[in-house]
Amino acid sequence: MHSDSSLPLATASRRDVLKFAGLSSAVAAAGLAAPAFAGEAVARRARQPGARAASALQGAGFYSMTLGDAKVAVVSDGWFSFNPPHPTLAANATKEQVDSALKAAFVDPADVRVQVNCLLIKTPRDTVLIDTGTGGAFGATNGKLVANLANMGVAPADITAVIITHLHGDHMLGLLNAEGKSNFASAEHIVHKAEHDFWAADAHDFSQSKLPKDMLPGFIEGAKKVIAGANFTLAEGEKEVRPGITVLPLPGHTPGHIGIQIDGGAGRNNLLLYISDTVHHPAIQFPHPEFAVMFDANPELSIVTRKKLFDRAAADRALLSGAHIPFPSVGHIRKQQASSGKGYDWIPAMWQW
Repeated sequence: MHSDSSLPLATASRRDVLKFAGLSSAVAAAGLAAPAFAGEAVARRARQPGARAASALQGAGFYSMTLGDAKVAVVSDGWFSFNPPHPTLAANATKEQVDSALKAAFVDPADVRVQVNCLLIKTPRDTVLIDTGTGGAFGATNGKLVANLANMGVAPADITAVIITHLHGDHMLGLLNAEGKSNFASAEHIVHKAEHDFWAADAHDFSQSKLPKDMLPGFIEGAKKVIAGANFTLAEGEKEVRPGITVLPLPGHTPGHIGIQIDGGAGRNNLLLYISDTVHHPAIQFPHPEFAVMFDANPELSIVTRKKLFDRAAADRALLSGAHIPFPSVGHIRKQQASSGKGYDWIPAMWQW
């Protein structure tokens, strides 16, 4: 999460985990300042002749597909390293269990990279952005969202709504500029009421969190800064916030953590469920939904939420995407076929050209 993304978490774990949440004053300032510079530059680029023609190419930091009347794109913000992965990515598991799960998925436990994805939804009525990435707060390998939107021919001013799935740094540090104003000035900003109220409160219940207590003030500081600058509209419960775009409560990781269901119309084959941080690393939490990350505010509830979601998604053969599922981050899950398996397999969807 440093500009040298290979630096082990153990080397400077407190500082790096604070960066993950967008937390200390210095990190928050760096994370919020980065998009202000990048946003103007890529906005100019997006307006240049030929920019939209170039956007027809896949693999330029985005992956687009059609869902009925909607055009949906997974837009990469980049990646950062999480080394060592234990206990951060599975606080209630042993190091041996984590290493075994990673090796089974052909991931080197000494080089674990977590990707950061956002989602862009274009309908006949709206251009909606789901999450805003890190803002470059975790080093040179991330903070790519605005540049990759420009590769699609989309400028920040084109966004009509921004939905933040939860107020952790890798999902919201790209929202504000150095002046504390939104980089997406034309957009309505939406967050779940339970999420807003938790972070905006004077007191916070972290009694079940596995994070060290000295890190918690930084989480709160980062969230409050974004709340102060974003002028959020608050969604309650399960709510359609735009035609065909519904927020779904998925609590546990944070109190108001949400998924997003996109319904392109004309049948269930045009549905996509964006599960945000229900999964942090597919090699760990798909086969082991009972493993909870260190960042969960309520680990037990996050496990219950994940298991219910996986059961539903597998039974419905739902199309899924997520913030940390490797790019292009679109696929299905099924119950493991082996008789001893109690988890799920991730099956990437066929690439749409």
